[in-house]
Amino acid sequence: MIKLDLSTVPKKLKPNPLFKGMSDYLKDPKNFDKVELELIKILQSNHKHKTASAYVKCQECQSKRDERTKRMKKIGFKSLQQYMGWKKIHTIIKEKKSFQLK
Repeated sequence: MIKLDLSTVPKKLKPNPLFKGMSDYLKDPKNFDKVELELIKILQSNHKHKTASAYVKCQECQSKRDERTKRMKKIGFKSLQQYMGWKKIHTIIKEKKSFQLK
């Protein structure tokens, strides 16, 4: 894969509509670690689950997932898909990974 340089990006590319209306705070790569750490801390627990189904059925973990979803909305994410796309892009930026445009 070839590293993408912003100077070589065609001007005609349209921004992803998934990120329409996203705040400048979330767009700033400096805030990525801060937001990620905040969301990760919400899910931390003092117990473990042997299976994914046990995790899903656990009332304590379910309430933590709900709390995380509410916090994501408060931070400025409109949906889980927007958060996952944001996380993917910022991980590429942070780790300076190569990626390919479709």
